Amino acid sequence: MVDVCVLGAGLSGALARNRIGGRLLNARHGGDLGGAWVWPSSEPSIMQILNEFGVGTIPQHYNGETMARISSGQRQVLPPGQAERYAACGPGASRIVGGAEGLVRKLLSDSESVALDTRVTRVRYSSDGVALYGESGEDVSFRCRAAVLAAPPRVLATSIEFEPSLPKAKYESMIATDTWMQDFGKISVSFPENWWRDLNMSAISIDQAGAVQTWWEACSGDGQDGNRATLAGFVTETGAHMLQKIGDAERLLEYVVDALGALYAVDRTVMGFSASDGLEASGEAENEGLVVSKSGITVTYKSWLDDRYTNRSSECGDVDFATDYGDRLLRQSVGPLFFAGCETERGSGHMDSAIVSAERVFQEVNTFLI
Repeated sequence: MVDVCVLGAGLSGALARNRIGGRLLNARHGGDLGGAWVWPSSEPSIMQILNEFGVGTIPQHYNGETMARISSGQRQVLPPGQAERYAACGPGASRIVGGAEGLVRKLLSDSESVALDTRVTRVRYSSDGVALYGESGEDVSFRCRAAVLAAPPRVLATSIEFEPSLPKAKYESMIATDTWMQDFGKISVSFPENWWRDLNMSAISIDQAGAVQTWWEACSGDGQDGNRATLAGFVTETGAHMLQKIGDAERLLEYVVDALGALYAVDRTVMGFSASDGLEASGEAENEGLVVSKSGITVTYKSWLDDRYTNRSSECGDVDFATDYGDRLLRQSVGPLFFAGCETERGSGHMDSAIVSAERVFQEVNTFLI
């Protein structure tokens, strides 16, 4: 029996996925497909971790014109100075050099005890400790004195059998808590050149006519982060259903390129589109992302809406960018079970909240084990 098992290998935390990172996921050619932003002036916990590991941040690019397109297709150019107002991240945001998933890899780089492809289905707990039972091609089990459950509350409540059952009030709070990103997708589009900066654009935009609701720059702008020139955007639940209907990988790329052209009023040659290159496609949107490359442009689409380890609700709640969390019942321990994750703390699903929850649980578990 070990002292502690952690269920979940995102920032807060045996793991069901075949990778670490949880809702932090880097696109192969640049951009984050999950959590991306930190706010250095107001989030000391995540900034302390970044500083300890020598990981830098890139201020979000706000300089230049901002674009908006209404549902009729009519577009409007907003003058410089408006970007922070319309950006999904708001003012003062930065992104993590190397992508947010890279921070989790640094945190776990010395660990030899991460069990991937292991889906925990049952948790038995008592004063004698905890037993975790899971599936990984064959039945497996882990025994520990205390367990930290760092997966989203609703995912825990709907996918794991607890023996004995969790207290009724806590279980109901877990079921009622929407999972951050459960009804969103993200798209990353990489180009040969940073054409928007050349055209004095912030790249921040609002698009009510397309499947991708809002766009922003997802690279350093000068190539020093090692990534190609990249834009990223949020796909809402409605947008995700639009993309599902497209079905074909090449048509997805064509749709995204056409939508960007209409939004930013640029043609494919400006974007660096080269008709000589063939099509390459790999991956799946519901897993680590569908990657489609053609003519110098790469589109990567990750649907968290279709991710079974994130979305456990057939009827998604309206989780917007300002959703607050932190119900005290979510933080309450139950015997040797301790609960972490961004939904357990105040904040709109930010990475800082995940770090705060990990710091809290670290103290709780230490006290419990003494």
